[in-house]
Amino acid sequence: PHAEARLHLAAGVALQELGRPGEASKRLDRALPLAEDAGDESTLARVHWALALLKTWTGEAAQARDHAAKAVERAEQAGDRLALFRARWVLAALEGLMGNTESMRELMVQARFDVEDLGSPALRLWVAELEVKYAWARGEWGRGISEGEAAISLARALNQRVLLSRLMVWTSIIYVGRGAFDRARALCEEAWELSGAGRSDPRAMDVHGVIPAHIGRMAYAISQDDLDTAIALGEQGLEIAQRSGYRTWVLDLLPLLMEAYLRAERYSDADAAADRMKAAAAEMDHSLARAWAAACDALVGWQTEGTSEETILRLKAAADGLREIPIRYDSARLRRLLVGRLAELKRRDEALRQLRIVWDEMSEMGAQPELAKAREMYYELDSRPPIPAPLDAERKAALTAKEMAVAQCVARRMTTAQIAQELGMAHRTVTTHLSNIYKRLGLTKDEYGDRLREELRRLVVEGHL
Repeated sequence: PHAEARLHLAAGVALQELGRPGEASKRLDRALPLAEDAGDESTLARVHWALALLKTWTGEAAQARDHAAKAVERAEQAGDRLALFRARWVLAALEGLMGNTESMRELMVQARFDVEDLGSPALRLWVAELEVKYAWARGEWGRGISEGEAAISLARALNQRVLLSRLMVWTSIIYVGRGAFDRARALCEEAWELSGAGRSDPRAMDVHGVIPAHIGRMAYAISQDDLDTAIALGEQGLEIAQRSGYRTWVLDLLPLLMEAYLRAERYSDADAAADRMKAAAAEMDHSLARAWAAACDALVGWQTEGTSEETILRLKAAADGLREIPIRYDSARLRRLLVGRLAELKRRDEALRQLRIVWDEMSEMGAQPELAKAREMYYELDSRPPIPAPLDAERKAALTAKEMAVAQCVARRMTTAQIAQELGMAHRTVTTHLSNIYKRLGLTKDEYGDRLREELRRLVVEGHL
């Protein structure tokens, strides 16, 4: 029974990765009594973990939690630290997917301690994936990029292809928000190739790599206003998710697809997607799905019915709902649309109050494209954007006097040769100072590309330094 249970377990895990949950469930259901008959607590823990993972993807949250709790119990009894880590990881993933970010954070802390005890570099990647997604949701984008890039390097070294492709996608979405489109595109394209998303045989696909690859390319296409491509990718991804029966991935795809439909003025399609979100939210008790459905309802109402007091209330409620989870970036974007509607109704003071929230949120995240839009809204409201808060004291103090002098010259749009002449330095010395400045301020070529100098100039001109 012991060997047979492990064979069914291995087959079940492989089948769920290929998007065949029905077959996977049969295998795991056969493994469970065999492991019980064998009295093998460790194998029982792993079967419950696999069932918890499967139920997470199929959207059966209550069953997923039940199996995960049993996996924790069995793993503790067996002293199986790896099985214990996996059980906690799947619980953290489940809470994140459901929008319960505080519970996710607590479980991530436990999982991180487990990884340190186990000393496994590969398992660090599992936690890193959750941390990047958590950082995106909470708007901690500097940390998210740092975690993501470090994990991408480690995943390459360990040849962890599926995790690598997903890490690339989640990191690329932060880059999209920051306007670092070259880096975002490069990551999305590589993730697409690594995941095998372009393969013609759906049975050969690892669904958990392919669907995120669609999500990444969708997010990038929307950022470039390539709505036809975004919609095509979203509908393809949705078809794969539906075919697999993994409702959780459906709910990850729908918000982006709703946005693409709305921006393409396909309001009936957006409305239908929102209805699907609402139905899933009710069935699965999914707080994040409820928040997204409310956001889509508010936007469709505004586009089809025009600006009214009802529109204002719905937009504000939707923005507040996303902020509460929190999904800070999309909450702030929705609030920016609210500002426009308030301006239409000549409610300038209220519009400025809401715009200040948007400005502060986007500034903290470094969401440059959205900040540019918010800046224009200030001018349209006959106001001026707030003076940006300076960099934190630690980073600001890290610059030496000579580095500050170089930064000031960059702000004056001086070339390296001109800076060298101005400050009496060798050309190579100026280059070294610039490299040190970028490093100390957390400015990376991956994020800013050829705009490194322009970003440094902005920090000086806008009062950050």
